[in-house]
Amino acid sequence: RAFGENWLERVYQLARNYCPNAVLILSDFNILKWETQKFIELAKPLARAGLIDGIGIIAHGIEDFPAQQIQGDLDTLWNELQVPIYISSYYVARVDDAQQLNIIQQQFPIFYQHPHVKGITFQGYLYGKSWITGTWLYSADGTPRPAMNWLMDYLKQNPK
Repeated sequence: RAFGENWLERVYQLARNYCPNAVLILSDFNILKWETQKFIELAKPLARAGLIDGIGIIAHGIEDFPAQQIQGDLDTLWNELQVPIYISSYYVARVDDAQQLNIIQQQFPIFYQHPHVKGITFQGYLYGKSWITGTWLYSADGTPRPAMNWLMDYLKQNPK
């Protein structure tokens, strides 16, 4: 309440003032899945004022998203905001090895190859280290699941 209706802008102004070398990112949960336009409306004044250096997408629960939709949403976010995009948390959960592999094969290249996605962070890739079952890319015995093997090969074949 102390900052009034423009509280978010004020918070980023203060952050920019007191931490001038910080990279300021506005990140939210599943802006690819729900209310993408509302997020754009929230972020656009911050981006135009130079108060954010990027946006973060917490990409959970998008196992059923087709690659074309992800591509279109990323393009829309870039076209509207013109700031770098970070996949600040990504996982594929509650699926077996074959399903996880298939989903990551379809989705990861869209994130990785998009010219404005500057980073991708996997959440819960170690067995038992996530609050969501099945996100891990390594099994309990430390061996990589098929999706991790594919991911490592993909990155070797597509260096940046």
